[in-house]
Amino acid sequence: MLKRSESTGMFDLILSSCQQEDFVPVIFSQPENMQTVLTEVASGLGVTILPRYVRKMYTKGCVFLPIEGQKPSVPTEMNYLSQSSLPTVEAFVALTLASKKKIQKQMLEW
Repeated sequence: MLKRSESTGMFDLILSSCQQEDFVPVIFSQPENMQTVLTEVASGLGVTILPRYVRKMYTKGCVFLPIEGQKPSVPTEMNYLSQSSLPTVEAFVALTLASKKKIQKQMLEW
């Protein structure tokens, strides 16, 4: 699994989902990025549970299978400096907030 400090919410969500199914994963590696997790899987070091959008990060030999049943959401948030007066930051925040529903829908389709 991805290192907890890199994605606390996702890490806890995956463990919680496993526990709800009476399954305790054996975690022997916690890389700092998702591509490394996929590389380890492709090398035969194990299996992983990652968000659906990771399948876009093609790694030769990896097979991506949807998990049926429970569909936990991946917590996401936008972060920016609250004191910023840069027009580009203000425009990006406004555009993101205006597109929130579309972004959420696209993330579910990834």
